[in-house]
Amino acid sequence: MAVKFEYPPGATPLDPDDAAGLIPSHIAIQGQLNAWEFQSHARLMTDILLTVNGAEPFDWGNSDLVAPGEVRNRYIAALREADGRDHSPLHEFVRSGRASS
Repeated sequence: MAVKFEYPPGATPLDPDDAAGLIPSHIAIQGQLNAWEFQSHARLMTDILLTVNGAEPFDWGNSDLVAPGEVRNRYIAALREADGRDHSPLHEFVRSGRASS
């Protein structure tokens, strides 16, 4: 299944072969790609900010947060708790991969 891109004015369209090589197999629509890129960039910026300030970067559960499974379930549950203003499960999750190292 090919992704249909919508290009803003002035954007250079991607060649279909190039686009296929850039998109992970779990991405089917542009909205999913946008969300995936945003999450990746947000985590990267958080890790850069921590490192610049002398702290260890987060390990984000030391796993794929997109693939279905126990780690993703814990991540989503922690995000929901944070939405309710309880940030402790999210704080615990972002460092939870360290216990196994």
